[in-house]
Amino acid sequence: MGTEELDMIQTTVYPNPTTEKIAIKLMNNNKVDEYRIYATSGQQLITGKNLSSEQSIDVSKLPAGLYILQIKVDDQLITHKIIKKQYNTTIRSITSPK
Repeated sequence: MGTEELDMIQTTVYPNPTTEKIAIKLMNNNKVDEYRIYATSGQQLITGKNLSSEQSIDVSKLPAGLYILQIKVDDQLITHKIIKKQYNTTIRSITSPK
């Protein structure tokens, strides 16, 4: 029985956790052929194609929670967990020292 070396594509998803958008960095300068975001229940929520490294995915309309990001690059499927945090709209007042 022989061994087969897999050509794994290294990816980074940031920022994670996020409040509005996520970006995908590919270590080998490829582009994302297709992406999908799923709820933990398995429901597909967001999908898209042909994402370059300069683009990001808008997740601002998703409620806070844990999601699964599946990306396809060069016929390889890569999965990441992403955390969507609630956007904090609280305005804090700043007082001058006396």
